[in-house]
Amino acid sequence: MAIEGFDYKAFAKDLAGQANAVIPKEIQGADRQYIINLILSFCNMSGEALYNDTKSNFTADQAMLITQFIGEWAFHKAIDAIKTGIDPQYRDGLMQKVAFTVFEIAKLAIQRNLPQDQMIALVEEHVKKAYNKAIAELTQSGAITEEIAEKAKNQSNIDDMAKQMQEDVTSKMSDNKILKLAAFAVILQRMPYEKAIAIINKFDKDDANVLMQYLEMEDLDRKLDKSIIKKCLDEVKISIPKPKHANPNKVFGKMCKIVKNSNFDKVLNIIKDERPIIQMYVQNAKNREVTPLPAKVAEVLVQHIEEKIS
Repeated sequence: MAIEGFDYKAFAKDLAGQANAVIPKEIQGADRQYIINLILSFCNMSGEALYNDTKSNFTADQAMLITQFIGEWAFHKAIDAIKTGIDPQYRDGLMQKVAFTVFEIAKLAIQRNLPQDQMIALVEEHVKKAYNKAIAELTQSGAITEEIAEKAKNQSNIDDMAKQMQEDVTSKMSDNKILKLAAFAVILQRMPYEKAIAIINKFDKDDANVLMQYLEMEDLDRKLDKSIIKKCLDEVKISIPKPKHANPNKVFGKMCKIVKNSNFDKVLNIIKDERPIIQMYVQNAKNREVTPLPAKVAEVLVQHIEEKIS
């Protein structure tokens, strides 16, 4: 029996459209069209296979999740292959291995009822293994050089995406956050210098740089209104270092809390210029529906929204 409510053709078209909006600007022409066509093709094929699967009994939401995994990983690894310089004649075989891996691992993860964070991590782990194995095979056959193979190992569009978003958030740092950092620096100035530095080192690089500037500023406490200092210190959470690796469940929980306790229209306005996948992550959080998104990207997104609505 076909999966009721799963229009895989429309969903594949939607995912390809989203991809078109977020392909890096430096990728143009045939390479750009290749990515769009690849996602449309892979999502149609996988969607059709799931739609006609009479044994697995997947729901429409589960089928969409698997298809979305395939679309996203086809997107990221196609960009990696293009930026690495892999010849077009070898890309299809490379991408097919990635798509097949995602399809099988995502189905298995759902059948085993794995939590969302474990599912995302498991798919990512197997994609990296499959991609690197395929790169090694191309190297051994002489299709690509050792130099390109080494570059392929270090190319990661997911990491680039997270880094870009972090830079975007930093460039939009609000006056409110600056005030919080300045207020906290007043407290740091009253501590032994070594202890203050140790605390600053627990902050993100950009925040740490701002704190260092304020730490060295003379008469900082006289330049700030005491009521403002108190208000900011009441809001800021101090002495809690950020975890090295984001926990997808905790990050998503924060996102759900934000959309539940905030004006949703205001939240949507904050992200109106963000990528479609970012907007989908926020919109779906209202119904506690998880949209696959790299944990590092999701964490930056949550921090950005928290800052804007505070």
